[in-house]
Amino acid sequence: PALRGRTSMPFELRVVGDGPLRADMEALAESLGVSDCVYFTGWVPQSQVRDWLQKADIFVLPSLMEGLSIALLQAMACGLPVVTSDAVGNREVVGNGQNGFLVPVRDVRVWVEALATLIEDRKLRWRMGRRSRELVAKYDWHAVSRAYLQLFEMHVAKDEAIIHPEKCESLGR
Repeated sequence: PALRGRTSMPFELRVVGDGPLRADMEALAESLGVSDCVYFTGWVPQSQVRDWLQKADIFVLPSLMEGLSIALLQAMACGLPVVTSDAVGNREVVGNGQNGFLVPVRDVRVWVEALATLIEDRKLRWRMGRRSRELVAKYDWHAVSRAYLQLFEMHVAKDEAIIHPEKCESLGR
């Protein structure tokens, strides 16, 4: 409701996926009077995730704790600006103000401001989405594989063992 009061631009929220709190979330949307613009898709197969992301203008990840979120990386790869909680894993891939906004988990006012800013500014969404695509490139499987290969090659070139057999023997292995 606060976001509706902050922007005159029409918007809708699609919750893609499912879980044990879905019924509670649907009831909350109803009680807050926003069920006319909040839609729950339920579970979708992985093959359809990209389709949903490509239909979106903004990706929102309000998790309380997060490692390195695959969903967040997928959204960034699709060129979406992101609004996400300031959890440790999210800080690794989201540059606050660069490709999205990092928001304190329970600060509704800051969430509303970040979302309203992106809803109202199409050019900002485009710039941040382009930056998302650039930032996520280093997490591409090919880039990660190359980095591991370079690490191994560096140790081999220095004739360094990554696992030292003598240390393993002293541990009884």
